[in-house]
Parts: sequence; C-alpha cells; structure tokens
Amino acid sequence: MSVSARKLPLSLGKVWCVGGKRGYGSVMNYTDAYRALGYTLGAPRLDWSAEKRGGVCLTVWDHELQSGDGEMSLDTKRDCEPLEVWQSKASNTKRILHIKTALKSYKGRVDVVIAREAVKVPEPRPQTAQPWLKEGAREGTYWQITDFEPETGHFVLTMEKG
Repeated sequence: MSVSARKLPLSLGKVWCVGGKRGYGSVMNYTDAYRALGYTLGAPRLDWSAEKRGGVCLTVWDHELQSGDGEMSLDTKRDCEPLEVWQSKASNTKRILHIKTALKSYKGRVDVVIAREAVKVPEPRPQTAQPWLKEGAREGTYWQITDFEPETGHFVLTMEKG
C-alpha cells in the first residue's frame, strides 16, 4: 500500500514540516536538499542521484515510500512506475553507477533526498525536497541498498536503525 509522506510514523520525525527550522524537518528546493547533504547535482532537472567523496545520495519520491511498524522502504519493482517508463533514461544509467559505487565503497549505505512531485509533464519534477538528516527522531537511522539488479536498475532501499 502506497502512503503519503505525511502519514509516515511521527516517531521517525515528520517527513514534511513546512515552515520548520532548517534541520531534519526542513523542506527546501531539490538542489538545496542535495547541497544540505554535501552533494552537487550535475543536471538538477534530470539527476536522480549524486556522488561525492565519501558517499552516494539517491532521490526517493515521497509517494513511492512505504511505511509501517516503524519501518520505511522503497522497492522499485513494487513501488515505482513500470520499468519501461524509466529504464532507458540517462538518469537511471547514472543512478546504476552510483548504486554500484555505494555497494562497493560504502557497503550499500546511501544518503537520501525525499522529493515531492510538483508536475509530471512530460516527467516528474520535484517542487520541494527534504534531505534525510540524522537529527532529532532520525538520529541513529541510515538508508541501505538491500537488493540491486544492475541490468535494469531495480533496487530495494530500506531505512535501518543502529
């Protein structure tokens, strides 16, 4: 069942906190959300991921996140548009390379920016985004790639505690 980010467990900190102080509840534009985590997007209107020395960051759309029992996850086979919609895009090719780097160099741990869709013509564009900062209720959490198919770009991402 797909859930809105507004319905995610409050114990994890509000995913969307409009007008909140800059921090784990802050909402900002997409590029600024990546910057807040120390990343630079090469093509801000197209990129779904970025890499810096010491990490990889992935975009997750709020309407694709699954939540329940204090857990959060994304499985692109289950939660995203059909593969034929996004497999051939340059953004997917770049994300595949970034996920390979995350698995090889960072044991699958990644940073995450949660994006809220503004328009979908001709493809989704984020209106607002939020970096997953490990502050407040999010302290002690991290995002982990738990499954990956390099041929297609399908992956499973889970929020872990510890």
